[in-house]
Amino acid sequence: MSSQFLITGAERRRSFSDEQKIAWLNEAFAPGGSVSRVCEREGLCSSLFYRWRRQFAGARGGSVQFDPAVVVNVEPSAGRPSERDALVVDLPSGVRVRVLSAASADLVAAALKALR
Repeated sequence: MSSQFLITGAERRRSFSDEQKIAWLNEAFAPGGSVSRVCEREGLCSSLFYRWRRQFAGARGGSVQFDPAVVVNVEPSAGRPSERDALVVDLPSGVRVRVLSAASADLVAAALKALR
C-alpha cells in the first residue's frame, strides 16, 4: 500500500540573505540580547543561530573577537566584600555573573563553563 501526502500551507524551508542573518546574530548576541527572543519573534530554531555564528566565524578565518578588558586598581575594602570587589561578566545569554575577589580561579572557571 503506497502512501501519498498532500502538502498544503506555507513552505517550511526559508532562505535568508547573509545581511539578514548577520543583523539577527548581532541583535541576539549583543549585550542584553537574547537568542531565544529573536528566534521566537522570527519563528526560527535557536540551533540556526549557532550554526550561522560558526559559519560567519569561519568566513573570517575562524578568529574570535573580544572587547578589550579594562582593569582598574581598587583598594580592597575591609571586612565584607562589596560590589567594588567584584568582577562582573555579562554573558551573551543575558546572564550577569558577579565574581567576588575571594573566589578561587577554579571556581570562577567552573561557573563560567557551566553557564556557557
